[in-house]
This record gives sequence, C-alpha cells and structure tokens, in this order.
Amino acid sequence: MAWPRLVAVLSEAAVISAVLYYFGWVRTEATYGRFGVSLSLLELATADYILRSINSAFPPLIGLGAVLVALAAVHRRWVAPALAAEPSRCAHRVARAAIRVITAVCVLGLALAALGVVAQDTVGKPLGWWLPAILTVAAAGLMYVGSATGATSPVGSTVLPALAVIGGLWLVTVHAHRTGDEFGDRFVAGLPGKPEVVLYSAERLAIAGPGVGVAPIEQEGSRFKFRYTGLRMLIHTQDRYFLVAAEWQRGRDATYVVASTDDTRLDVIGR
Repeated sequence: MAWPRLVAVLSEAAVISAVLYYFGWVRTEATYGRFGVSLSLLELATADYILRSINSAFPPLIGLGAVLVALAAVHRRWVAPALAAEPSRCAHRVARAAIRVITAVCVLGLALAALGVVAQDTVGKPLGWWLPAILTVAAAGLMYVGSATGATSPVGSTVLPALAVIGGLWLVTVHAHRTGDEFGDRFVAGLPGKPEVVLYSAERLAIAGPGVGVAPIEQEGSRFKFRYTGLRMLIHTQDRYFLVAAEWQRGRDATYVVASTDDTRLDVIGR
C-alpha cells in the first residue's frame, strides 16, 4: 500500500511543479517582455521560474483546492445519499432536478465557450478570463454529472477531461500573464524609490535617458573612465546587468544590457 501512495504523491508533486514552472514562465515573460527583454537573454533556471510563481500561484491553487474539498464534502454528505434514496423520496427528486439544472447550465457554458473561441473579436475578447473559466467549469461540471449518475460515455471519459485541462491551463496562462503585467506596473511605478545603480566603465557606453547622467573619471591610474548615474537594476544574470533609467517609460526608453566584465563595475546606493 505504501508504494502506490508514494507514486501518487510523487505524481501530484510533479504536476504541481509543472504548473508552477509554467505559471512562472508566463509571469516572467509578461514582466520582462514590457522592457523588451527576451527570456532567452536571461537564461533563468527551472528553480527561478518556480520561485517567481509561488506568491502568485499558491493563492488560486489553494482556493481551488478548498473549493474542490468543499464540493466533495457536499456530494458525500447530501447529494450521494439523495441519489441513492428511493425515487419517491423528496430528496431524490431534488437531487435529480439539481443534476438536470447543472447539466443544462454546463451544456450552455460549453456552447458559449465554443462561440467565444470561434468569434474571438465579438465574444471571446469581451469575456476575457471568463472564457477559460467557463470552459473549465462547464467541462468539469459535466464530468461530475456523469460520475454522480453513472452515465459515463466515451465523450465524458475522454473529451471532457481534455477540455477541462485545456481550460485550466488557459485560465492559468491568463492569470499568470495578468500577474506579470501587474508586477511590471508596480516595478515601473516604484523605480524612483529603488536603490540607485552607479555604473563605472572603461569605455564610453551608449547609455542615456531621463535622469541618467554621465561624467568622465579623471583619476590617474583608474581602470574606469566613465561614471553613469540615475540607473536602476532590472535584473542581474550570471554575465549581464539589465539596467533602466530611473524615469523609464514603456515605448520611449531603452533597457540597457551591460556585460559583467573586468571593464565594468556597479555600485548600489540604498534609499
């Protein structure tokens, strides 16, 4: 018994890790994409994406788990006994009526989701994140109806789970992208108050922008000849610094990629 349980736990951990990785990848791409930085330049590791997803991914995942546990408890406590009762009992009739209502609502939900996919401009875009949410809930609801009533079919056992997974991944993507955009907005809004980066370089660099200053270094024997101020650190990888101006604006200012070599040095001034 211990081995199947261990396999189940490991499988769940692998699924959760994959979801966190995907969530972190989409969130990171949305954040740094607004600065014109491709993820291929960052060369982040798997752990980096997972760590970047935890604060944003855990609340919806925990909420989803709580909802599923609550629904499972409701089914065991009331729905299953009512469906197993005599057909003449009031509880059985109420449960059957509820099943029919759930079925009708879910079928309409799938129809709306299909319409949203076909007519993206008129239906899909106005629905926004509601479209994948409707698809996920409708497919999962029909799966529940089939399981509760025993009316399983090839469609119910193959197509509906696939639609639920697709809708769930779609919803995660939308939420992750929105989270990345919001993080990017907060980062840009807080740039003036972030620690200032002072860049020293042996060669003159094409770095300029609102609030960025450059001054020559005339100290004899110094390796560095130029000093740049008014910069902020966007992110630091193993061999690159990604810097932006303190008054950076999207669509107007550049993101500066500076190689981490012996000819450059960065000082950080806290605020």
